[in-house]
Amino acid sequence: MKNYSTKPIIFQTQNLNHFKIFQMISRKYLLLLLILFSGLLAEAQNVGIGTTAPIQKLDVIGKIRSSTLTGVGNRLVMADPTGTLNASTTGLLDSVAWLTLGNSSIDSTKNFLGTLNFRPVIFKTNGNGATNERMRIMAEGQIVVNKTAPLAGDVFSVYGAGLAGALNPLGDFSINGYSANTGCGIYGENVGTGTGVYGNTSNGTGLLGIASGSTAFASRMYNSNANGTALLASGNNLGATYLVNGSAASFRGSTFGTINFSNISSAAISGSAVWGANRKTTILSFLGGAGVTGIDSANGSGVIGASYFGGNEGVFGLGSSTNGTGVFGTANAGASPYGVWGQVSTGATSIAVVGLNSSTGANAVGVLGQEVTAPNIATRFGVYANGDIGASGTKPFMIDHPLDPANKFLKHFSMESNEVLNYYRGNVILDANGEATVQLPDYFQSINNTNYGYNLTPIGQPASLYIKSEVTSTGEFVIAGGQPGLKVSWTLTAERNDPYLQQNPDKRLVEINKTGNAVGKYLQPTLYGQPQEMGIYYKKHKELKSTTEKSVTLDNEELKNMKKLNSEK
Repeated sequence: MKNYSTKPIIFQTQNLNHFKIFQMISRKYLLLLLILFSGLLAEAQNVGIGTTAPIQKLDVIGKIRSSTLTGVGNRLVMADPTGTLNASTTGLLDSVAWLTLGNSSIDSTKNFLGTLNFRPVIFKTNGNGATNERMRIMAEGQIVVNKTAPLAGDVFSVYGAGLAGALNPLGDFSINGYSANTGCGIYGENVGTGTGVYGNTSNGTGLLGIASGSTAFASRMYNSNANGTALLASGNNLGATYLVNGSAASFRGSTFGTINFSNISSAAISGSAVWGANRKTTILSFLGGAGVTGIDSANGSGVIGASYFGGNEGVFGLGSSTNGTGVFGTANAGASPYGVWGQVSTGATSIAVVGLNSSTGANAVGVLGQEVTAPNIATRFGVYANGDIGASGTKPFMIDHPLDPANKFLKHFSMESNEVLNYYRGNVILDANGEATVQLPDYFQSINNTNYGYNLTPIGQPASLYIKSEVTSTGEFVIAGGQPGLKVSWTLTAERNDPYLQQNPDKRLVEINKTGNAVGKYLQPTLYGQPQEMGIYYKKHKELKSTTEKSVTLDNEELKNMKKLNSEK
């Protein structure tokens, strides 16, 4: 095939130009083109370079070089609307592509991953099925992981195993946050009246904190406002509330406001389920532990118990074990501390401290005051009443029987009188005149009036004894009427009249009309055939109900996951 003109040779099929051969092409190249053209016709118009079986219009096995791309570096080759291939000279600024090896000179108005219509961006791995979806960015901007749609109000949602709508059973921990040093694993903040971090569960734990160090805290609450409350907790579907500003914590419940347990398993270990202190940094605790420990420093109170409704107790203590103590008070510091202090201010039958013995035990005691520390000096008492002391029963002393102290008690009883009397006694020997002068204590007249009573008893022989001279201003009286050398036993009773009785004359009253809520009631109603409810000091016994202690423990799978997390940190 020859061409002697300056026109090119044109190859055409079905009225279509396939390529042109210009005049400057040599004969050997023309032969090559003819061969290619023959192959093109054989392969249904497909052209192959480096292959004898092209499967596209142009099928090249190997690299392609274009002089138009020389010297411009790594660039994208793109087709314009006419189908012409062009190389980008400005990176991605005029490109719709996104390089997986990194991008530079980014124009956020042109270069981004996303959609231009109201559609979500979906991420999948390991396949194109519905369960291969891993994350979705919703058209509105919410992000949801392992689910096709978030709940209303969620901005970022992650769905773990077992949750309705989760695409895959990925694991029990939907979100884990890790941090070192003084940072935060997970931080939540709400600048309004909402919640920074919210935890919710139907049967498990809403928020769980675990501390593995001896100085670590599983949970720590802090309010930086001077009038704020660090922790506000409520149960029984009650609204959370607090009484005063500035509380460390406020708890509210329809049955129990706060339940705390300590696990003291040895009498040699000290601790407390609840420990509260007022301006005191020293931790005090008894061996064996305590349910509640309250410590005061300065002018406050360690524990305050108050009752305002229904006649119930401000503080109630129950000792139900063999050697248990319902309420135990001890004082071992300061000049005049108080182990237990009871005080009443109003009410006709108010009682500061009550001891009730309703036991059938032979040695049970309602209130016990015991002095056990030596030396038992004169001003120490097991029980002391700074005022009147009364009893509807007898007032005995009881000691271990001197003749059989291991098996018996010995009791002696106080004498009763319708007068407030002091009793004095002694023995004298009559002088040569058959007389004797008795000298009473120098304080005698300061605590007694002049309403005296005398009793004289001769010892060894009868005598006509008499009081020759009554008590004088110097506290003396004279006995006479007997033989010289006669021994005389004497007693004197005097009506007490110290400042206490001078200023409280009603204390001498013997028959007193009942007043207030004592009218119609009895001190011991059963003695008169009346029910116990008719007692002046009657108080219905507490009906104690036991509640089974509930415990929450991590199951083996949860513990395994926790250990795994700790090992990965």
